Order: sequence, then C-alpha cells, then structure tokens
Amino acid sequence: MSKSAREHILVVDDEPQILTAITDLLEDEFTVWTASDGPSALKLLGVQEMAVILSDQRMPGMSGAELLGRVRAISDATRVLVTGYSDLDALVKAVNLGQIHAYLSKPWNPLELKVVVRTAADRWRLSRTLERERTLLQALMDNVPDAIFFKDDSLHFTRVNPAQAGLLGLDSPLEAVGHMLGDLVPPAAAHAIEDQERDILDRGVPLVDKIESVTDGNGTTAWLSTTKVPIRIGDQVVGLAGIARDITKRKQAEVLLRRSHDDLQRAVD
Repeated sequence: MSKSAREHILVVDDEPQILTAITDLLEDEFTVWTASDGPSALKLLGVQEMAVILSDQRMPGMSGAELLGRVRAISDATRVLVTGYSDLDALVKAVNLGQIHAYLSKPWNPLELKVVVRTAADRWRLSRTLERERTLLQALMDNVPDAIFFKDDSLHFTRVNPAQAGLLGLDSPLEAVGHMLGDLVPPAAAHAIEDQERDILDRGVPLVDKIESVTDGNGTTAWLSTTKVPIRIGDQVVGLAGIARDITKRKQAEVLLRRSHDDLQRAVD
C-alpha cells in the first residue's frame, strides 16, 4: 500500500519513549502521528483526518477519556484507550458514555496492540464505506423522478422517497414510515397490491414492469409501471424494494387515441 493510501493513526502519550515505540511498531502499515497531550492532539485533529486515535489514560492536564470524549464531537476516528489496572473506573465510564470503541491494558503486548489498531482501522474504513453508500442512496432517493420505496416483511414502509410520498398524497416521506399501504390509501385500493407483495415475499420472486393503478388518500388515481424485488439477508427474505414510474399521462394519451380511433371508425361506418 502506498503511503498516501495508508490510514492515519494518532498516538497520544506524555512519555516520548512510548510514542517512539508505538510509532516503530505501526509505521510499516500506517502513517503515524503523535501528540504529547490532549490539547496538542485536538489541535492536530483540526488539520488532519485520522482513522484511529490511540490515547493513554493518565496524562497531565487532560485524561485520555476526557480527550476521546471531546474527539467524538469533531472526528469519526475509531477511539482506543490505553489504561492501567488502577484506571478501570475511568475505562468503564468511557465505555458507557460511548467515548471509546476499544481499549488496551497496560503493560500492552506489541502484537495485541497491532491487532487492536488494525481492527480499529478496519472499523473506520467500513464506517466510511457505509456512509458513502448512504449518501449515494439518499441522493438517488431525493432526486430520481420515479417513486422508490422499501418495506419490511410485514409490508410496513421503512423508507420512501419524495416521489413515492407524493403518489400517496403525503407531504413528507416520513409520514409513510411504519405504515402499511392500507393505512394511507383506501383499503379497497390497497388490498390487491398488498396481496401481490405478500406473494413476492412468500415466493421470493421479483415482479417486473407490472402496470397497476393506485388511488391516493385524496381519491386520485395514477397508473404506474412497477418493479418489486425481494430483499434477502442470506437465504431469508426480510422485505421488499420497489420502484414505480408514473405512466398516467401515457395511459391518458392511449385512452384519447383509442377514443379518437373509435370516433373515426364510427364516422367511416
């Protein structure tokens, strides 16, 4: 891995020999930064992104737990606290407050320290990947003109985009979450669709480009071209996702064209 692609690790300790030892241990895999106290670490975090912060607990002026608690507000780095036996109360408090994700006990073993830092870096990397995927999904949900929705295995909406909320006659996508279709539109209109979706869940077979009509809470009917697919975790179907394109204008144009053709046919006859 090139140095530019390496994760950045910040080690905080007031003992220079400890900083040197940990740097020597980690620098073959990571770009290692060091700070001798809490304020210096916070200043460094203002200009450099870190994947992992490894801090000693006992430092003058600001403890490791206090430092990592403040770090949580300004950085998504995975936080690791190094503690001695006498610092167990501080460790428990830090864990309970969510200030740290892992800890090491003194005297630390070099191999154990390396494994903990690797695991912490992996966690940070995964978190970043998930965040990017959430951002991409949100951009898609917010901007695509088609209606998109997700439901759980009991057919309650878990997420919808603004276009889907509009089809349901709602002002906000959040109004749909936790509800079934029959809660939001006339039950008679929802019944056939929910039966269809239960069949998708039961059989685990997608429904592709199905033309169907939906009546919203205001009694307005729209024609949709809908694709629905089961969502699986392993072999288990846990919900479904759907995307629907509003083809109401196309259907209306087809009706007008049919009427015009019929009128012309009657005139000829």
